[in-house]
Amino acid sequence: MYLENTNSPTIEEVIAACKPGVAAEVRASLKTKLHNSFSEDDALQGAIKFLEDSDYDFDALYEFLDMPIGLSAKKVTSRFNYKHVLTVAASVILMIGVWWIFYKKNTESEIRRNVFHEPGLPVFATIEGKKDFHELMSAYRMQDVKTGLKFYYKLIKKEPQNDTLHYWGGWLFFIDKQPDSAVVHFENAVKTINGKYYYKAQYMEAISLYLNKQKSLSKELFKKIKLDKSSPYQKDAIHLLSEPNLW
Repeated sequence: MYLENTNSPTIEEVIAACKPGVAAEVRASLKTKLHNSFSEDDALQGAIKFLEDSDYDFDALYEFLDMPIGLSAKKVTSRFNYKHVLTVAASVILMIGVWWIFYKKNTESEIRRNVFHEPGLPVFATIEGKKDFHELMSAYRMQDVKTGLKFYYKLIKKEPQNDTLHYWGGWLFFIDKQPDSAVVHFENAVKTINGKYYYKAQYMEAISLYLNKQKSLSKELFKKIKLDKSSPYQKDAIHLLSEPNLW
């Protein structure tokens, strides 16, 4: 039998942390406790699920439950009724959670469908004849992120302003599902205005921003691409911006 973790926070603690005015430190501490916690309490499971799917937005949970600020044990005449209400709410939260997961995956799938295929350079290609770049590209084409990053870091230390290296570094992080790091490297590649990978890096930066949950910045960059007639990704940007479900 799987025993409940006695160190797991209670539903009362979660609800208390949702109330307006609660210090960020308190919520951060509770968030840490909730990670990897397990409970057979349906209400607590529902609350945890909601928080996980909303990036631990306690205010959103509070608004969803629409609980009065002065809620306390004194206002509830029966412990059973209190738990019953929370359990019912948990069921609704779980349904909302399932819908949110589907919606999130659907929008991300739409974004990913608009990512162009980047096969990589031929494995014999090099930067000034360097063997390390040959190894980086070989690793990229094999989707071997660990090896690719090993050579990427080795090369970028010597040439920190090299837009080609930043571009391929961005792709390594992208295929490894690290959009935050991908954003940084694609952005660095874009800094070379007349660089070979300027337009590609710019478009992939916008894609990565979206997947990194930075929709407003992603949208602004897509708008910039939309207005640039020189960009080969202008039509792609127009299409994505026209999708209301994405924004």
